[in-house]
Amino acid sequence: MPTSTTTRARSDKTMDLNNNKKGRAMGRYYEGEKNAGASARSSCKSAVSTGKLWIIKSGRLVRSNA
Repeated sequence: MPTSTTTRARSDKTMDLNNNKKGRAMGRYYEGEKNAGASARSSCKSAVSTGKLWIIKSGRLVRSNA
């Protein structure tokens, strides 16, 4: 049986890989635009508030708007 530390580490990694993948896709979408950094940053903030990214809440992976 995995320990709580092992489960937490697995959740952290899963969350990071998912969110990083989505963040890279957002960055590529705006690549080459004059204000690419600002646009990508805004898109990432929107993804958080609309639940498109994941967070860990009370030890569980949940959508970022949960």
